[in-house]
Parts: sequence; C-alpha cells; structure tokens
Amino acid sequence: MTWKYQIVKYASDSFGLHEVYCDDTGKPYGMTKDATCFVGNSPDEVRESLNMALKDAVNEPVFEKPKAWNEQPPCPEHGGE
Repeated sequence: MTWKYQIVKYASDSFGLHEVYCDDTGKPYGMTKDATCFVGNSPDEVRESLNMALKDAVNEPVFEKPKAWNEQPPCPEHGGE
C-alpha cells in the first residue's frame, strides 16, 4: 500500500487536498474522509509535509472519487473514505 497527496474534485465542483491510498499496482482504493490538515512534532515536520504535498499536488492529476466509493466502508488506514 502506498499513498500520495492528490487534489480531489468534489461533487459540488469545489476541490480539496486529500491523502489518496493506492494498491501495489498504483490503483487508488481509498482516501481520507476530510481534506488534509498539516500537523507535526516540529516545525520541520510540518514543512516537510507541506513540501511533499505541494510536489504531489503539482505532479498528480486531479482525482475524481468514483461514485462506487460512496457505497463502500471507510478505508482501513487513517479512518479514510
């Protein structure tokens, strides 16, 4: 399992930054329920997360959550969707 930050398009045509979880082939299978919040044990940890998020947000395409995910239980990692 891997994850990356990705801009997600909502049904309301607005956008948010989420962690998107992928299987070993890179196919998304879940995402965090809420948009990402950056916290850490130090300012450097927060900066590192922000830099990673910016890199992913620039390099990854906008993700549209499949409608079928609305019928699935939350992703087991991090209480995601």
